[in-house]
Amino acid sequence: MDILTFIYVFGCLVVMVPFSYECFLLFQQEHYSVKKTINSLYFRYLRNKAVYALYSAIFWALLVAFNLPTYLYLGTVVCFLWYIYLIPKAIVPLKITPRIIRLMITHSLLIVLVLLLLLGFSFFLGFSLCIIVLPFLMFFANTINYPIEQLIRGYYLRKARNKLGKMRHLIKVGITGSFGKTSTKNILSQLLSDAFLVFSTPKSFNTPLGIALTVNNMLPSYAEVFITEMGAFRLKEIKYLAEFVKPQISIITDIGPQHLSTFKTMDNIVKAKTEILENNNPPLIGIINSNSAYLVDYLKEKTNSKTELIWVGVENEKANIYASNIQITNKDTSFDIYIDGVLKANVQTKLLGRHNIYNILFGVAGIIALQNLGYDFDLTNLSEKIINLIPIEHRLEFQRWGNWDVYDDSYNSNIQGFLNGLEVLKMCNNKKIIITPGIVDAGKEMISLNTLVAKELLTDIDLVLLIDNQASRIMEKYFLEQSFDKYLRFTSFEKGLNYLKANFPNESISLLIENDLPDHFLIRK
Repeated sequence: MDILTFIYVFGCLVVMVPFSYECFLLFQQEHYSVKKTINSLYFRYLRNKAVYALYSAIFWALLVAFNLPTYLYLGTVVCFLWYIYLIPKAIVPLKITPRIIRLMITHSLLIVLVLLLLLGFSFFLGFSLCIIVLPFLMFFANTINYPIEQLIRGYYLRKARNKLGKMRHLIKVGITGSFGKTSTKNILSQLLSDAFLVFSTPKSFNTPLGIALTVNNMLPSYAEVFITEMGAFRLKEIKYLAEFVKPQISIITDIGPQHLSTFKTMDNIVKAKTEILENNNPPLIGIINSNSAYLVDYLKEKTNSKTELIWVGVENEKANIYASNIQITNKDTSFDIYIDGVLKANVQTKLLGRHNIYNILFGVAGIIALQNLGYDFDLTNLSEKIINLIPIEHRLEFQRWGNWDVYDDSYNSNIQGFLNGLEVLKMCNNKKIIITPGIVDAGKEMISLNTLVAKELLTDIDLVLLIDNQASRIMEKYFLEQSFDKYLRFTSFEKGLNYLKANFPNESISLLIENDLPDHFLIRK
């Protein structure tokens, strides 16, 4: 093997590592969905400069393979270096799970097999084609691993189901909805923690395997209340989770166009979320958002007679539990809580935004549900409990960064939360700046939702930093149509933040971070 051939082989092997890493990263972030990962790869293959560099390197190598001058290898080396330079740093790093390790092993074995088969025809063709088909070898590896993954999944699910079945004393609360699940879970957990031994699923663990691993590895046998999120991308997934966990109390926070790209219609989203009430093991009590027209209309005729419903609302006197006299500032929120038409408390909270009023009311409704099930719980210190609620990380969380007031709403991705965050930002007295990629994963509602957001940004906002992707390009188009020029576009959140640090290092500003996207959305330029 001459030196130039060695350089090419070494370059191929070096490039395979970051390329494979990004393929695995996308696959994991798309919840191991081949269809959705192919969609992300489609945008990557056609729109990403790093991939153009990769294919350029392969082109130069093939020129040499056809006995053209070997000095053309310089083009290959330059393009390989260009690719390594251009490939973006992962925003959310790959989680090295046992499943990913098994997939990597199978994937590596397939690469070796492909090389052995192709090297007999052409040395250069073998390595070049291997790079081109790298993502598809990952999908093939996933297909090969599928039977054993199902066996492993079934084992953990059975183990968790058996453990839950033995904990007959355990009160289980299931929370679903298009948004607000994690915040409601954390608030309810805090409100109950003085009276019960409460355990809740960590972070946003809301899939069957995530919940099963939580039950098997973390849920203590002495826990009295288990609060779990239930997420879904398709019909019947919530039904499966509800029949798996068997919650006595279920909460539906709200309905919105999240994951409309997979659900296709709003009717499907409503049907999916209400599966937490309509399954073979319906809850004793269901807590429902009375301000959601979708839920109200659907449940008028679909209510299970075995389930008692508690309706929660804001400025809605028809609800069993509702908030009134609402005062929202950029530092706190206050409101009155009514239960069955009777004023129970005037509360104040450090949690910001109108959506957190709903989340707190869901927590209060959880307490009422426990009382209805016969558990003793005193509501006399409700105001004290609510004022002591700890802000939820990355969900309109107020922070001080030197001279900056920062409202970190980076884990939010829904239209209601976005508008509520803007409401808080516009109350600030400093220069008001927002950094956002817009509303993503909204399917056919993508244009209308991002146009609505862009319209709200035209007034009382001093600077908009857009993170480049499909959604933010819709916003930019609207800005141009309205001759709005107080915006800048960046390829990543990091670059946008660095711009602010360079240009406003000592200035007092109020910054709203709205929806920091993971990699699989930012690839979709």
